[in-house]
Amino acid sequence: MKLFILLGIPLVIGLIGFFATKISGSKKITWKELGLHSITMIVIIGVGYFIAYKSRITDTEIWNGRIAGKTTNTTGCCHSYNCFCHQSCSGSGASQSCIEVCSTCYVHSNDVEWTATTTNGEVVFRDGCNSPHSSPPARWSQIKIGEPTAVEHSYTNYILGNPDAVLKQKGALAKFKGKIPDYPRVYDYYRVKRFISIGVSVPDIAGLNEQLDEINALLGKSKQVNIIVIVVNETNASYLDALTEAWVGGKKNDFVVVIAAPAFPKIAWAGVMSWAKDEALKQALAGYMKELGDFNGKEILQAISTSVDKKFVRRHMADFEYLTSTIEPSNAAFWILFMIAVLLSIVLQTVFYIHDPFGDDETRRPRQNYY
Repeated sequence: MKLFILLGIPLVIGLIGFFATKISGSKKITWKELGLHSITMIVIIGVGYFIAYKSRITDTEIWNGRIAGKTTNTTGCCHSYNCFCHQSCSGSGASQSCIEVCSTCYVHSNDVEWTATTTNGEVVFRDGCNSPHSSPPARWSQIKIGEPTAVEHSYTNYILGNPDAVLKQKGALAKFKGKIPDYPRVYDYYRVKRFISIGVSVPDIAGLNEQLDEINALLGKSKQVNIIVIVVNETNASYLDALTEAWVGGKKNDFVVVIAAPAFPKIAWAGVMSWAKDEALKQALAGYMKELGDFNGKEILQAISTSVDKKFVRRHMADFEYLTSTIEPSNAAFWILFMIAVLLSIVLQTVFYIHDPFGDDETRRPRQNYY
């Protein structure tokens, strides 16, 4: 519907301008100019609409793996300078002009590049344009073969484009202001913190993050999964609904475990947010943690690892492709495109009224004099 509105309004403006000049007798906007106006607007609005549509459904997910290799390569030198310069002149006398013409020379015969790749074939570190015999970058030297990696990859998320059609929003998010964490993002090339505590002091949380990194590295490629654990100081189990609303259900490969411990280390309730179809897996894990009673991070992570390894099956986004017919650009994008369409239509009509690009407007042709 939004596309038809965006295309319809500028086309209507074009028709109004065309017939208005006909009625007034000026005939300064011709059929060809009307056609050019229509084609121009269809192309511009179509491209803008496509960009807005794609941005609505483009999302990122985290792929987990390990550092597979570190390499040092020689590359072409990028340290260039002008050399063998001379004057090149043309013309003669007062009309002579000269310019300086130079060749390009390089400081070195080659440069050095340091890279690091993962078991998923990703390049997680690259530092090039280094002079020969230069020392390796400090960050490259710190990289260890086999250490866990997390890399963001883009994918098409149909749910992101129309969450109401699947999540059935209930407005739970407003009840837990300040308690919903931001979605974990990759930092320092390939690191991410996915063991999160909200209002709870979890002992050795750095160690638990490292253990979770190892689990994700172990299962990341074979199960195509990204496990996140949140420990929160909250008694209300609808917190899980609020997290689902805030994170739009999570990414397609996420397996998010929420543990409520308002009287830490006592576990009040637990739940799982994931697009995986196996509801029994989610319920079994939640039940296990509730029965556990007291929080034990290492034991909980081991239980999650075992359960995911045995039963987790990543859901394909193709299952939600039916949502494409309901996805439209955001309201902000619509109004921006709307204003562009209206303003550009008026500008084109003004240009065609003043100028005659095709030379077929009889009112602007010079009069012929007969003697």
